[in-house]
Order: sequence, then structure tokens, then C-alpha cells
Amino acid sequence: MAFGTLARATSNPPEADAYIAEGEAVFNQGSMSQNYFWYRLDAMGLGLQRKDPEMVEHHAKALSTSIGDAPPA
Repeated sequence: MAFGTLARATSNPPEADAYIAEGEAVFNQGSMSQNYFWYRLDAMGLGLQRKDPEMVEHHAKALSTSIGDAPPA
């Protein structure tokens, strides 16, 4: 999803936070699952770049909850 990619691409932390928040808002309204996967992956990557374990854990848990025990395609 573009919001995750944009968040990782900017060097401006407040702008990245706004992209992450916008992505969360979109997913709270419903979105296609492949977008969800890539968004969460980018958000976890941003958390790793920032050395922010809470951010990484939040997005990892959200991704885990969304895919459950589904086998990889």
C-alpha cells in the first residue's frame, strides 16, 4: 500500500507518522488483503529503522491477527 511506502520514503518523521496514521484509517474502513500485508511490512520496516520496538510489535501483531493460521500462497 502506498501509505507504508511513502512513510518509509520520507526523511521527515512527522510526515511518516501521518502516512502511517492515514494507512491505519484506511484499513479500519476495510481494504484488500494484499495491500494490508505490504503496508504492515513497510510499517514494521519503518519501526526497525527508527529502533522503535513498540511500532514493530504493533504492526506485527496486526498482521498476525489478520492472517491467522492461513498457509502461505
